[in-house]
Parts: sequence; structure tokens; C-alpha cells
Amino acid sequence: MMSVPLAFDPGIPLRLAEPELAFEYGPNVFGPVPEVRRLDAIRPSLREPDCDGPDPVYGIAMDIGREEDRPLLEKRMLLFGAVVYAAGALGQEPVRSQGHIHAVAPHSGWSPPEVF
Repeated sequence: MMSVPLAFDPGIPLRLAEPELAFEYGPNVFGPVPEVRRLDAIRPSLREPDCDGPDPVYGIAMDIGREEDRPLLEKRMLLFGAVVYAAGALGQEPVRSQGHIHAVAPHSGWSPPEVF
């Protein structure tokens, strides 16, 4: 897997691991193993479930951050995520993440809302 710098500064040291749309974390950054969403997994949420499109569709890593910020994030019950989308379309609609409900976060006991 080849690692490349991102085309912008996300404010946290991340690199894109191609071709699987995953992330590699820089020094002193915490985060889970990124999850990769494949086309077949999100077909039920598409207008045209039998369409063609990029595969994988997107990569996501939730609850990432700098180690130095971890205590403050936990105190305020915040978590951050990173998502990278493939170029292209899913039939007639743009590449996007599938609809979902967040799992209950262990540090807060509730399902966190999302702000984009």
C-alpha cells in the first residue's frame, strides 16, 4: 500500500494510504484501523442499487486525534473523524457515505451527533 500526503492540511498529521482509501496516522496521533466501505455494502442506500461506481467508495476513521488533546476530547465528550471519498459517481448520484446511526461511544454512553 502506498502512502501519500493529503492535498490540504487537515490540522492533524494524516496520510492517505492508496488504493484502499484508508489513513495512516502521524506521530502522536491516535485512531482506529480505518474502515473501508465497498460498493456492495452501500447498494441498499442508493437510488440505483445495481449501478456501477468506484470500489471502494470511501474510507472512514472515527475517534481520531492528537494524543495531547485526548484528555480534553474525553472530558468534553467529543470525537473527530476523517473520511476520504473516491472520485466519480454511483449511477446518477455523487459518491457519498451511506446513511447510518452511530454506535454508543464508550467514553460518553450516548450516540454522538455529527457536524460536517
